[in-house]
Amino acid sequence: MNNFFSKLDNELSCKHFCGGLIANTNTPFHCHDGYEILIFLGGTTSFYVEQHCTSLTRGDIICCPPYTFHRALPQNEQDYERVLINFSETELIELNSPHTNLAECFYNQRVPFRILHLDTNELTTLLQYTKRLENCFTDSFFGNDVLKKALLTEILVMLNLQTPDQRPKNYINTYSPIVTKIFSYIEAHYREKFLIKHLADELHHNADYLTRCFKKATGCSIQQFIIAKRVNLAQKLLREGNAPLDACYLSGFENYSNFSRTFTKHTGISPKKYQLNT
Repeated sequence: MNNFFSKLDNELSCKHFCGGLIANTNTPFHCHDGYEILIFLGGTTSFYVEQHCTSLTRGDIICCPPYTFHRALPQNEQDYERVLINFSETELIELNSPHTNLAECFYNQRVPFRILHLDTNELTTLLQYTKRLENCFTDSFFGNDVLKKALLTEILVMLNLQTPDQRPKNYINTYSPIVTKIFSYIEAHYREKFLIKHLADELHHNADYLTRCFKKATGCSIQQFIIAKRVNLAQKLLREGNAPLDACYLSGFENYSNFSRTFTKHTGISPKKYQLNT
């Protein structure tokens, strides 16, 4: 089973990476239980959020909300350079004010994430902030916990002041038409009783053929992806205060025993404990 769910190790982190992903491999989707900002600095990389894909260029900023399935596919491992900032929902809530919602830069009506692009001067300014933020995790000094929050606030304010509609980014679909149709069908039906046979009947293709196409394109099977989508939705429902039993059925599971076992297998914690810890 693919490890789709990544739990944040800390409330806030900031790291500069070069390499670290194997080039030209079908890296499977994953998601985090917090926000992620990817500042793209170099290389030739495609970034996927489920069926949405964009080709990254230096200065692109991916703002990915919690529980959003995504993956990066670099063509060359060594050239893939980026800064990653991860932080929890709690951290963001503490930074917000009654008049300022810093999460706005993560959401887009067209696709389930937001991409911005900074020019050279803007990127230089942003990297000055991220360098100072990264130093806060390696150097111990008076007030560095306060400075971490201040720098994250500066970064989020800067990103929210960008106007993405003035700098449109073209989304490309590198999937075959049949895989795109599979994604659309899953999105519409994953909360229901899902049989591959129903998908095959809808798309007028053999079930084994559809399974092979999806696995080749995404790195995971159709059934694995559906289960991951259900667990993803259950996490969201639990965090919103829904009872575990309600989260079970609203997310597409047919009985609580299977839901609890599957949820624990994917997240490492039972639904009840998950809700208590959030």
